[in-house]
Amino acid sequence: MNWQQFTQYFQHLIQLNAADFAPLKRFLTRVLQSTYAVTRDLLATDQIQLRAMGLVYTTLLSIVPLLALSVSVLKAFGVHNKLEPVLQNFLEPMGEKGAELSAQIINFVENMNVAVLGTLGIALLFYTVISLVQKVEAAFNYIWCVNHQRTLAQRISHYLTVVMIGPVLLVSLVGIIASTMTTNWMQYLLSFDTVGFSTWFSARVLPTLILTALITSVYMFVPNTKVRFIPAICGGIVAAILWKSGGSIFAAFVAGSSKYDAIYSGFAIAMMLIIWLFLSWLILLIGANISFYWQSPSSVLKPRDQHRLDGFAQQQLGMQIMVFIARQFRQGVPGCTLEQLSRQLSTPSSEVIPLIELFEQNSLLIKANTDEENYLPARGLDAIKLKDILNTIEGRGSHSSQQPDVEHLFSELEQQRDQVLGDQTLRDFIIHTSPEPS
Repeated sequence: MNWQQFTQYFQHLIQLNAADFAPLKRFLTRVLQSTYAVTRDLLATDQIQLRAMGLVYTTLLSIVPLLALSVSVLKAFGVHNKLEPVLQNFLEPMGEKGAELSAQIINFVENMNVAVLGTLGIALLFYTVISLVQKVEAAFNYIWCVNHQRTLAQRISHYLTVVMIGPVLLVSLVGIIASTMTTNWMQYLLSFDTVGFSTWFSARVLPTLILTALITSVYMFVPNTKVRFIPAICGGIVAAILWKSGGSIFAAFVAGSSKYDAIYSGFAIAMMLIIWLFLSWLILLIGANISFYWQSPSSVLKPRDQHRLDGFAQQQLGMQIMVFIARQFRQGVPGCTLEQLSRQLSTPSSEVIPLIELFEQNSLLIKANTDEENYLPARGLDAIKLKDILNTIEGRGSHSSQQPDVEHLFSELEQQRDQVLGDQTLRDFIIHTSPEPS
């Protein structure tokens, strides 16, 4: 198979609707589609790599303040000493350099006296930590094609929860595992482990399962959108496996890179840390991408950079969305999901999402109170005018032009369009273009 045939095969593959197949074939099709789409994104655009590098920079700035806050919180529970094993486990692929760096960071954090920082210093410390959480959310929102951020109140509550409660939950989970492995019944089971299965499970599989659970929770709660459990755990499994295998490969690289110590001297450990942080963030974003494509399979139709419509195409798509949802509503269908919209309109969900968000913000659509994100008209169909839909898509507001002749031209165009549309509502349009529901 040459490259052209290979490309044609995958172009045909991404056009398939996996929902039409039997369970096994559906699963395999989704796996191939998601893998192809993620690989295409990594090769066709550098946005994910750039965001991973940006997170590395923010992590380097905020790692000490973050650990200082975590230690302060954990001291209240008397478990602050449990944080060091977590850091050592993360830096384990760096070998001896990781252990040395972990000890230096913990020593620096323990010697850090927050009381002498003053009000401004404490405020800057919190800002540095919050900026890391905010950039992580921004990176995930980019992957999920979410353009709007949480409100200020939501961000404060979410970020403080992550900073204050996150370390406690993490350390508690590690402590539970350690306690479980030292119990009498676990030691009793290990005593019968003649083939090494229990040892292998406790040393290899169990940490991977725990890592998968942690990453899955991040994928579900960090993006400013509803991420279902199955897509989140699919991405979490991929990310956990990649992180474990990537850590082994990186550890082998570090073990064979003694020449870098001679070249970079004391900077070698910093260079290794930057590389490992970049790989870790990149793997986390790749897993999030897997989750996105698993939940929105229609988004594999086009590369991520091509999910941009011009003004006229946006108006057409936005009107199609509103008309389709309104027709479903009149037929008594309890809402319409994002994936149903994408499939019905043969459009990637990444093109539909920004318009859905825009209609929600302008009270044209609303989410139904169901398990899935079903969308309904936010008002009666008689109260939604066609020109209001177009004006919402255009983002029309008051704008004073420096060239009166240009402003006059567009004012005339607007008047002509309003004359054509008049006061026609969404209900009027549906009645004239489709039969009455039975």
